[in-house]
Amino acid sequence: TYACGIPNREALEVIGRYSPVVELGCGSGYWAALLRQGGVDMVALDAYPCSAGPKNNRFFSHAFTEVSLGTAQDLAAYPDRALLLVWPYSPEEDAARDMGEWDAECL
Repeated sequence: TYACGIPNREALEVIGRYSPVVELGCGSGYWAALLRQGGVDMVALDAYPCSAGPKNNRFFSHAFTEVSLGTAQDLAAYPDRALLLVWPYSPEEDAARDMGEWDAECL
C-alpha cells in the first residue's frame, strides 16, 4: 500500500474526470505522477517538498514528479481546480479553518 490510499486504475480515472486538479499535501507526488501520466492537468503542492532537499522532508527522499511548495493557504490561487486530498494530515491548527475557506465545486 501507499500511505492511506492505494492508487488503482478506477480511482485515477474518476479523479481524472475532475481535471484540472490541485493536490494538497502530496508528499512525494506519487498520485500526481500517475495522474499526469494519464493526461490529467495537475498541480502538486506540499508544505515540505522533497525538491527543497533531503533534510526538508523526513518521510520522502525523492519526488516522483514536480512538487511545489504550498499549503492550504495557497489554495486560493487555484479556484478553478478540483482539490485532491489523498492523505489529509496537518499538524497546523489552522488547517481546518483554511480548508473551510476552500470555495470550489469539488472537494
